[in-house]
Amino acid sequence: MMAGVALLFAATIPVPRSDAAARLGAGRLSDPRDVDYLNTLAKDTWSCIAGMAHPATGMPYDSKEHNPNTSVSNVGIYLTCIVVARDMGIIAPIEAERRINQTLSSIEKLRTWHGFQQCWNDVATLEPAANDRSISVLDTGNFVGGLLTVAQACPKFSDRVHKITAAMRWQDFYDQQTGLVIGGFKTDSLEFIKTWQLNSLGYDSQLAQFLAIASGAAPPTMWDKLDRSTDKRCGAVFMSPAWKGGGLFLQYIGGLWLDNRGTFLARSAKNFAYSQIIYARQIGSPAWGWSSCANPNNHGYMGSGDLKDEVVTPHCAALAIEDFPEEAIKCLRSIETTGIRTPDQGFYDSVNLKTGEKSNTFLILDQGMLLISLGNYLRDNCVRGYFQADPLVKRGRQLIREYSDQAYANSLMIALPDANAGPGVVS
Repeated sequence: MMAGVALLFAATIPVPRSDAAARLGAGRLSDPRDVDYLNTLAKDTWSCIAGMAHPATGMPYDSKEHNPNTSVSNVGIYLTCIVVARDMGIIAPIEAERRINQTLSSIEKLRTWHGFQQCWNDVATLEPAANDRSISVLDTGNFVGGLLTVAQACPKFSDRVHKITAAMRWQDFYDQQTGLVIGGFKTDSLEFIKTWQLNSLGYDSQLAQFLAIASGAAPPTMWDKLDRSTDKRCGAVFMSPAWKGGGLFLQYIGGLWLDNRGTFLARSAKNFAYSQIIYARQIGSPAWGWSSCANPNNHGYMGSGDLKDEVVTPHCAALAIEDFPEEAIKCLRSIETTGIRTPDQGFYDSVNLKTGEKSNTFLILDQGMLLISLGNYLRDNCVRGYFQADPLVKRGRQLIREYSDQAYANSLMIALPDANAGPGVVS
C-alpha cells in the first residue's frame, strides 16, 4: 500500500482557513508541466476510448469488458470525445469524420419509439437490448448533447444529425398533470413510466429537461419549478442528493455541453466540489473524488447511495478542474501514486485508498467525462462552444430566464452562497 493511503483515517478535525487559503484554486494553471500532464492524460484517455468502439459499428462498449450492450448516453459521450480528440490534435480531422460517420450510420439503424431510441442496444447487432426494454429520457439528453456537438463541429453531418433529433417527440413525454417530464417509456408494453418524473435540478437529468423546453414540449416555467432542495457539508451549500446520491458527476455532467456559468446549477456543482476537497482534508485522505464508479476489485458498480470515504474516482477531479484547477491537478497526481494510471490508457476507474485495491476496468462514461472536461478546459470551452451554437440550444437559452437574464440568475443564487468566497472555519 502506498504511504499516502494510510492517511485516510486520520483524526477528523475542523480545518481553519486564513484569508490567503480561503480561495482554493482561483485562476488557471500556470505551471507548463501541469498543462503538459493534462494534455498527456487526455491523449492516453482518448487511446482507451478509441479502443472501446466496436470495429464494425463504431458504437462504444460500456466498459473494458466489452459486454454486448451500450447506452445512448455512452454514444453521446463517445461522439463528443471524437470532437475533443480532433480539436486537441490527438487525431486528424479525416479520422474524426470517419468515426463520426460510422457511428451515425449505426444510430440511423436503431429502432425508435416516439422518435426516441431505446436506452440500451446491442453494440454489434444494433438490436434493442432484451434485458432493459425502455427509453430513458435522461440518457437521451446526453445522447443529444453529443449529436448537436457533432452537428456544429462537423457541419457536413448537420443534416443527418438534425433529422435524428427532429424526430424526437419530446412533447409525448411532457406530463400535463404534473407539469414535469416523464423519465421513461417501456418499449415492450408501450407504456410511459409516469412514476418516473424528472422533478429535480440536482440530478443528471438537467440536459433532458433543458431540451424538453428548448423543443417547445415543456413550458419555460418548468425550469423554475424543478426542485432545488439543498444540503450542507464542510461550510458549503449545494443541491441534493449530492453525497446521498451518485456524487459529483450528477451536477457536472450536463455542463459538459450546456454552458451553465452564472447559474444556480454551476454554483451548486462548484460548492459540492469544494465540500469534497475540504472533506478530504478533514478525514486525512490523500485524494478526493466521490462519485458513482466501478467498485474496486471488480465488486460491481457503486451507484446512488453507495459512496464510500475510501473509494475515489479520478474523473471527479477533471469535472471540477475549471473551478479548482490547482486542487484538481494535485488530486490527479495523488491518485496516480496509488498505481491506477496505466502506461497509455489513462486511469482505471477507481481505487480504494484504504486497501489499495483498484477497479481494473475502464467505463466509457467516466473516461469520456474526464476527456471532455479536459477538452473544455484546455481548448477554450470547445464542446460548450459547439453546443451553444446549435439553433435548438439557442432557443432554450432564450426561453429559460435563468440563462437569458443574469440579474435574475444572480437573485436565485442568494440561497447558495459561494463557499469559496471568504474566510472562516469549515465545520
